[in-house]
Amino acid sequence: MRSNLTDNVLVIRRIHLRLILQAEDTHRAVAARVHAILADKCPVYRSLEPWITMTTELVFEWTQDAHSLDDALHDCYGGEWRART
Repeated sequence: MRSNLTDNVLVIRRIHLRLILQAEDTHRAVAARVHAILADKCPVYRSLEPWITMTTELVFEWTQDAHSLDDALHDCYGGEWRART
């Protein structure tokens, strides 16, 4: 196993992002499509990816009390999110 120390400095070599979405089951397909394009649209991912191995995982937790998926994405991305039908 390769050490994460370079010149006695801890160096980040990989990041795993676990996204937990609480929503109704009817939004599962939309959430999967958004997750599939997340990396390409994320400035942090695009900036770090050439130097750090990055992976993502979508965990879907069903709930009847969740916001709508559109509300959740709007909260996350602000006014930039617009639902596409």
